[in-house]
Amino acid sequence: MALARPIPDAVVDLVARRLEVVAQPQRIKLVDALDRDGEMTVHALADAAGVTLYNASQHLAVLRRAGIVRRRQEGRMACYALADPTVIALSRASRGGARRPARPPRPAAGPGRRSLGLGGLGSAQRFSWTGRDGLDLRIQPLTEPR
Repeated sequence: MALARPIPDAVVDLVARRLEVVAQPQRIKLVDALDRDGEMTVHALADAAGVTLYNASQHLAVLRRAGIVRRRQEGRMACYALADPTVIALSRASRGGARRPARPPRPAAGPGRRSLGLGGLGSAQRFSWTGRDGLDLRIQPLTEPR
């Protein structure tokens, strides 16, 4: 589904908020641990991320309010799992880009569809966008050879 042009302010605000929420080193570690190990207790997540139990709980609450993780209560234990798989694709793409030296940006091309393969994604996906502004983002299965 393509977004309207220009993108409505409400959508821009939502995307910015999501990126802001995930853009914390401890939260990236928590999301990565959930991606790697699946559903985990707060204690296990705190250990995996190398943070205190209190700190993990606070960050998980922020991620939960943003809809990135979901919480399930099991007796006295709270278990967390990823609720938004697009965050994983974004995280993996960012990690892949962080391993390579930064390149200067290319000049903007005219309108049209461009795509970028996401190296390191086990399910072979492609990250694509439409339009010169690059704000209509989609993640889709890779159906053509690179």
